[in-house]
Amino acid sequence: NIVKTNGIEGLYAGFAESLSGMILYRALYFGLYGAARDKLSHSSVIGRFLLSYLVTSSAGLITYPFDTIRKRLMVQSVSHQQNYTGFFDCFYK
Repeated sequence: NIVKTNGIEGLYAGFAESLSGMILYRALYFGLYGAARDKLSHSSVIGRFLLSYLVTSSAGLITYPFDTIRKRLMVQSVSHQQNYTGFFDCFYK
């Protein structure tokens, strides 16, 4: 049904946003972890666990809007309503 109503592009609605969100998440994760790990190189296992937890939570909170936009664009292609024209339109609405 999606291909009939929205064409082949309907199958990939939100794909670019999903990919950019994943890239941003991984860049933040590795960047934050690498920067903080050097300062805490002699810490305990619990210290490294807390560092990993903090870095993962921070990267997730920063990239959460990308995930929300991706989901809205994907649902839009299924619901047959054109509420958003793209990433920035969805971001500002």
